[in-house]
Amino acid sequence: MLKLSLIVLFFAFASAKFGLHVTWAPNVTLQTFECLAQNNSISLIIADISNPSQGPDYYFMLDYNLSKAAGIPVDASILLYDGFTPEDFCADAVHALPADFNGTVWLYITEIWKRAVGQRMDYLDDVIQNCQQRGLKVGVFSNRYDWYYLFNDRYASSETVKAVPVLYPHDDSLPDFDDWDWEHVAFGKWDAPTMKIFTGFKENLCGVAVSLETYFE
Repeated sequence: MLKLSLIVLFFAFASAKFGLHVTWAPNVTLQTFECLAQNNSISLIIADISNPSQGPDYYFMLDYNLSKAAGIPVDASILLYDGFTPEDFCADAVHALPADFNGTVWLYITEIWKRAVGQRMDYLDDVIQNCQQRGLKVGVFSNRYDWYYLFNDRYASSETVKAVPVLYPHDDSLPDFDDWDWEHVAFGKWDAPTMKIFTGFKENLCGVAVSLETYFE
């Protein structure tokens, strides 16, 4: 059965909004997205690009076009691997995205980097700056465990990194940022996070099986 990941977004100083993180959705239709938008108040799609170096991602473009046709804005999530230079990674990202893309590119940062620990923050800094110079809006998607593993310091950061939005997971079922000060949750030097994944469970929406998660922004 088709599985999607649903992200619920709550925007600060605004009413709750909902989004859908599409991790694999080859069989959905325009009617699916219209149903999600109209009946479930979906107002944001976050779609994955598996490998930007291979050019436009078929499933991302499918999700992007269907979401756009249904009137739902789209963000992109791209795994950041340090095997590419910042210039090549960002050039590939731009090439993999539609020409009219204006959402946020969430850099998914996990424990697979190979370069020396002391070079990693500079690398992330360079990636963010290079992508921004190419006109992309950039955010960081990571967690305390991976951050510490990569940088050997849970509070490692730079002014460039600190200035972009951050998305983090904490399965505590609480739609707030009160946990950000906890010893086992916060990372980097963000004064406040932007979005939070705080719970997940299986649900059926518009005829498709989804993994429901809740975010707070």
